[in-house]
Amino acid sequence: MLYRNVDGKLDMTVSISAEQKHPLISMINRDYQTVPLNLDVYGGHSYIDLFLGSGGGRQIESIAANYPVVRIDDVRIVRMDLEEVQVVSAVVRDLLSIDSVCPSGFYLEGNRINADFRFHHSDLRKISDIIGKIVSLENHVQITDLGAGKGGIASINRINDRVKLSVISYEVAWTPSGPEGSTENFMFDAKYSTFNDKEIESIVLYDASEKDRKIGRPISAEDGVYLSKINSDFVTEVWNSCNEKHIPRGSVLAKIVKDKLEIHTFLPSSLANHYIELLYEITSRKKVDDFILTGSRIYNESIWDSI
Repeated sequence: MLYRNVDGKLDMTVSISAEQKHPLISMINRDYQTVPLNLDVYGGHSYIDLFLGSGGGRQIESIAANYPVVRIDDVRIVRMDLEEVQVVSAVVRDLLSIDSVCPSGFYLEGNRINADFRFHHSDLRKISDIIGKIVSLENHVQITDLGAGKGGIASINRINDRVKLSVISYEVAWTPSGPEGSTENFMFDAKYSTFNDKEIESIVLYDASEKDRKIGRPISAEDGVYLSKINSDFVTEVWNSCNEKHIPRGSVLAKIVKDKLEIHTFLPSSLANHYIELLYEITSRKKVDDFILTGSRIYNESIWDSI
């Protein structure tokens, strides 16, 4: 099964834009118009990483004097506690707490943090309630888009327009935790790691022809949209190590083929080699003998012929 068979099941989109007056944001937007962001959990804390490309030399020096800056080749990464941007933190937490909501891109543009999400139309009432809370407060948050969405592939294309992506693919053994039924008619669309770093929350998108659904709790059984977790120690270790080492993922898709779990990670091309090094480091440290790197490609739409 290919992802395009289930793309569009999260059929709506909501986007927010929040004005920021944080001094770090003010320093960054003097030299950078658009900055990719990554939001996730590591060690029981929620973080936001800002990825700064080459340029902005003097501003980088000013930032480094006040904030930890990690350099990976030509990329400088600044990590903030998400609570430092409290309005964004609260809205993102509220949205991601809704079962079908899946993140679809975070970025800084000027002095505004922008966040895009996909969701299933059955959760529209919950989304509407959150929007009601947002607009009732004078907190400089705008709803920039709410309506029919174009799917996960379109979301990845928009991320690629902002920062060039690569796709790194690998497989590891899959050990089912119980009777799974047919395992080749669905895709995992990862949301985030749980707060204890032990599991990865994920949307499960079933092909319309699937009759025997044993994985996940239904969000919309009619449309084949479920909520579950990716139960793989190796995949969870990779996810948490990426958070620790400031390696963002624009999207992580997974599917089961026979007794293998296939993982496809979309991330900035500038960090692709570091991600591959991390995979092999974990493979060696955990003594994983069934890991196979199956692909490393610059993103273009032809990859959807095989994912």
